[in-house]
Amino acid sequence: MTGSPAVTAYARSRLYAYLAACFRYPDEAAWRELTGRKSRATLAFACALLGEEAPYQALRLHGGGMRLRGIGSLGALRETYGEVFGHTISKQCPPYETEYTNMHLFQQSDFLADLAGFYRAFGVRVREGTERLDHLAIQLEFLHLAAFKEARALEGGDAEAACVCRDAQVSFIEDHLGRWAGVFAKRLKRWNAEGPYRAAARMLADYIAAEARANAASPAAVADVTRGEFLPMAADEWDASDWQTAGENGPASL
Repeated sequence: MTGSPAVTAYARSRLYAYLAACFRYPDEAAWRELTGRKSRATLAFACALLGEEAPYQALRLHGGGMRLRGIGSLGALRETYGEVFGHTISKQCPPYETEYTNMHLFQQSDFLADLAGFYRAFGVRVREGTERLDHLAIQLEFLHLAAFKEARALEGGDAEAACVCRDAQVSFIEDHLGRWAGVFAKRLKRWNAEGPYRAAARMLADYIAAEARANAASPAAVADVTRGEFLPMAADEWDASDWQTAGENGPASL
């Protein structure tokens, strides 16, 4: 089974959309994405199609998507999400890029500004009151959009626009998601070893690694440590105010 470049780009976009639904706070749309018969069928098709190409062969194992055994409702999934990721910011597996890459708040601002530049270039911005720019689901949704625009451009015969969209995806993986997705996934597999997010973590790690291989991208992996682990208190969860008052006990730099 092979597809045209446009169909392949649609399949890549489909994977990003599914993973974004896995990792954002569960809402009605995410629940439909994870449990709907049609959405699961299109995910299986996309994994099978991409799995025919050498860089993406590992996706053949992920056509069934996230395992939700024992989770029969949106409420149950929300409860599990809270247990895994916490109600503030988990220090075990925070789903935020800058919790791994920037120990100082001013560095975090620079990273967030760079992310905003990517989003702005594609005419989108994160709705206020939802999530931070560096949240995993936001980054996956951005790549879903960029891959979808690439597919539409290829379908319309606009090779130049398709190239712009693809270049943006490669840069984004090299500069952002490709750097921390593997470390996050490793931590999440360990933290939710018996739960549904283990399968989602494996799928994330395999797909982002495949995207990097397919595009000859070489993102520099972040260190396997989170900002929360440097805090002096022993709490499992913390928030920004904890960090701002850490004083001399805070880390010097990453």
